Amino acid sequence: MGGIEVVSDHGEGRATVVIDAARGSLFALASLPAGGRTVSVAIHDLSSATEEVRLRELRSLFSERGLRHVTLIGVGRCGALAQVMTLRDPKLVRKLILVDATTRASPGLVAR
Repeated sequence: MGGIEVVSDHGEGRATVVIDAARGSLFALASLPAGGRTVSVAIHDLSSATEEVRLRELRSLFSERGLRHVTLIGVGRCGALAQVMTLRDPKLVRKLILVDATTRASPGLVAR
């Protein structure tokens, strides 16, 4: 998957997935819930033109790693991507947390 990179995947139990465009904050958030599974994902090249591609890649990643009913944390620009994923695939996301989100799901940053 060219546009996304799994930075870390550790622990067991209910999963918390952190998606961010900047790897620096992923490392700070990677140690979130003790006693659960934490998956940190870096999203590369996030623009309105690549949003659908990144959503497909995230769905594929969730499927490959057996992730469902996750707590999804969208950081910065990836907050909009997390919102769209939650709205389109509500069975995949149990909770949505936005941290310093820069836009909303619709209209996107480019459309405004």
